[in-house]
Amino acid sequence: MLAAKHIGLQAKRVRTSIERLGLTPLPALAVLSPIGGELSPRIVVLAQCDGQRVLFQDPAGSSQGGRPAIEPVGVYAVQWTFGVTADAVNDENLNP
Repeated sequence: MLAAKHIGLQAKRVRTSIERLGLTPLPALAVLSPIGGELSPRIVVLAQCDGQRVLFQDPAGSSQGGRPAIEPVGVYAVQWTFGVTADAVNDENLNP
């Protein structure tokens, strides 16, 4: 969140459920479970959720070689830690 503030954005932490993911302000950072032999969780950019599919990108390239991925919500939910997401928005668009 400090990085967002540094470039003139505000960010807030949001805890949500898979059922409400489509209502979460996006884009957001989401925490996914480690894959393969990784020990630390993955941080991905969650771009869109229409209630049936999720569009996200893993900048580190752990999944899909860094390309955007579209997965069914059920597949995404298995990976998602239900952890905290953070969305960065312009100051004038931030809802308290």
